Amino acid sequence: MKIFIGFDSKYPKVYQVCRRSIERYSTKHEIVPIDKTRLIEQGLYWRDPIPGESTDFAFTRFLVPYLSDFEGTSLFCDNDFLWRCDPEELTRFWPRRRDIAIADTDLMVVKHQLSNKVIHAEKMNGVINKSYPKKCWTSLMFFKNKKFKHMTPEYVNTASPSDLHEIVWCDEDKIADLPLSYNHLIGYYESKNPRSVHYTNGGPWLGGRYEKEEFAEEWFEILNSL
Repeated sequence: MKIFIGFDSKYPKVYQVCRRSIERYSTKHEIVPIDKTRLIEQGLYWRDPIPGESTDFAFTRFLVPYLSDFEGTSLFCDNDFLWRCDPEELTRFWPRRRDIAIADTDLMVVKHQLSNKVIHAEKMNGVINKSYPKKCWTSLMFFKNKKFKHMTPEYVNTASPSDLHEIVWCDEDKIADLPLSYNHLIGYYESKNPRSVHYTNGGPWLGGRYEKEEFAEEWFEILNSL
């Protein structure tokens, strides 16, 4: 399985913990960091930073199909995920051919419905936390790469931020909904045994109140094992 993880130069150990959390369950995956600096050097990314861009991979994530040569399937997740299972589990949610109604699924995400929840005003110790209709959908994306040949570097570098994160590049009826437990948002949901947790508002590496978040002890155990 090809897995891309966002890499933020400010917090390199967050990527390492996310990666190691996967490797606890399987070491057979091809895990690739989405490193903005390297993509700039390769001439694949040239967008100017915009106000409110809280991570290095805010937009580089949309290069995943291109970086996969538009072949096979690829999984992307933010660096602030803590996997509590083998991501290979997600492959079983691709619709079967006999299910004609949804057999043409091109993309799988967790379709968070945060409109009825209070969106924290800020995250990550002071970053403004913006709300939008598909908030957090793009933090975990499972691509059928051949369906996204239009997502070239030119498109990713010139499309508007809203077009990218609102997933206008994929037909709505071709986006399948993954179980919520695979993108458990800390501070928004309650679950005793999520398959992966997502520190979307900030995690243990930031210190202070974040050190007492759910599953922080498990996060530190992995950090200390690096």
